[in-house]
Amino acid sequence: ECYNFLTKLGFSKLSDNDRNLSTALGGVSVGVSPMEMAGAYGAIANGGVYNAPYAITKITDRDGKVLWEHKTNQKVVMSAETSYLLTNCLTDAATNGTGYRAKVNGHQTSGKTGTTSENRDAWFAGYTPYLTATIWSGYDENKTLSNTSYHLTIWKNIMTRIHEDKGYEY
Repeated sequence: ECYNFLTKLGFSKLSDNDRNLSTALGGVSVGVSPMEMAGAYGAIANGGVYNAPYAITKITDRDGKVLWEHKTNQKVVMSAETSYLLTNCLTDAATNGTGYRAKVNGHQTSGKTGTTSENRDAWFAGYTPYLTATIWSGYDENKTLSNTSYHLTIWKNIMTRIHEDKGYEY
């Protein structure tokens, strides 16, 4: 079930080797991209509706005429109830758990940290009511990280800046 659920959430590099119990904890054989992770968390934030992530919204000419515009393809991948429950868990993780350093002041922050064996990768995937973002830190040559929390500060600083004009929620 976990394998099938991850497929619905846009994880494209899964293989038959990932049909095992460790997949439920994030143990996949090839890994995922930050873009795929952001898309998956976006579905949780969006009430269970998945939108494939994209980088370009539209292309215009110098007069502002739209030459091309991204068309969103949505699909329901989980119930709104499941999305709500996951958001509650992820809000607690970002407020009181391992992700507390990523909390965007004045905004509900929901998210989860993750590290791999021997601290070779560090993740934070999360969202506010306005935006979903994921950050990965690590080395291409698979070295151990000396610090596995600075990515939380980076995520918080970026998201805080983006939220400056959003006002406070609570």
